[in-house]
Parts: sequence; structure tokens; C-alpha cells
Amino acid sequence: MDAMGLLLLVVALLIGAGLGAAVMRAMMGSKCAAEAATRGSELADLRSLAADARSDAARAQSDAAAARAELARARADDAERGRAVAEARAATEQARAEAATIGAELAAAKAQRDAAVKRAEELGADRASLVQQFKVLSA
Repeated sequence: MDAMGLLLLVVALLIGAGLGAAVMRAMMGSKCAAEAATRGSELADLRSLAADARSDAARAQSDAAAARAELARARADDAERGRAVAEARAATEQARAEAATIGAELAAAKAQRDAAVKRAEELGADRASLVQQFKVLSA
């Protein structure tokens, strides 16, 4: 029985080692599958985060483009206002020049009127003097 016991012991060891290896392989396989599933989940999360980041970047680019367009509109409006101010200033200067011309013409007309009034007064005085002389000479 000694040989038979030894043989049984060796066979039992071989069967135990085989079963142990099979159990170990099964455990390792399930552990690898669990790790693969975890990695797959992490990869999906990372892909989702990357997609969100791309979406945020696209939104930021769109916002930046809108801001640039608004800035361009504001600059165009500012330039238009500047042109309008320049036109208003030119019109004001033209009106001032016309007012100065009219003022000069008015001053000249007043001077002519004053000269005409003075001349009329002189002529009136001369006439009165002539009438007086005529009366003196006639009498």
C-alpha cells in the first residue's frame, strides 16, 4: 500500500494542483475581465469628458466670434458717429461763416443808412439855408 498510497498522493496532488490552477485561472480571468470593464468605463468617461471639452471649446469659439462681430459693429457705429460729428462741425462752421458775412453786410447797410441820413440832414440844412437866403434876397 505504500506504493499505492504514494501513487494516490501524487495523483491527488496533481488533481489538486490542476484544480487550483483552474480556480486560479478562473479568478484571474474574472479579475482581468473586471479590470477591463473598469478600464472600459474609465475610457468611456474620458471620451465623454473629451467630447464635453470639444463642445465647450466650440461654444467658446462661437462666443469669441460673436464678441468680435459685436466689436466690429461698435467700431462701425463709432466711425459713423464720428463722421456725423464732423459733418455737424462743418455745417456749424459754414453757418458761422454765413452769419459773419451777413453781419458784415448788415454793418455795411447800417453805415450806408447812417451816411444817407447824415447826407439828408446836410441837404435839409442846405435847403433851409438856401430858402433863408432866398427870403432875404427876395425881401
